[in-house]
Amino acid sequence: MAETLPFPMPNTLSDGNFVIPNLTINPSLLRAARSGLEVLLKFKGVQVVLIPAKGVQVRKPSGGHDFERADGRDPQYLALSKIGSDIVQDSTNDQGKARMRQYILTGRWDMDIEINDTFSDDIADYLVETVDRTMGWKTSAEVLAYIKVEP
Repeated sequence: MAETLPFPMPNTLSDGNFVIPNLTINPSLLRAARSGLEVLLKFKGVQVVLIPAKGVQVRKPSGGHDFERADGRDPQYLALSKIGSDIVQDSTNDQGKARMRQYILTGRWDMDIEINDTFSDDIADYLVETVDRTMGWKTSAEVLAYIKVEP
């Protein structure tokens, strides 16, 4: 009779569909995973300066407040991976079409990033939509890229 494995297996996490080894409880595995991520960032990483959504709060004479444009966070190396297909929507500008792409942004476990951070490059303006810090050896985020259109 075959032995059945307990589910979830010891030292693992489960999202209900598949079992993920819980690397954070084994220091050797955690170091190995972080080392593997460094290889990814070395070959696929680009230096990015994320801009927080809000800067310093400034009082207005009327009693309300505004936010100054935020300074960028320190530069960090991140890997950008496209997921899914391009999204094209009708637009009143951008030659009648708005073009967008979804990406996964992957960085070190202590990556300095928040929802609604932005960054830009020659191709697009990017908006951070979600941040996932649950893995312990990397941080990932979903970003939406608004593709720049040549006039």
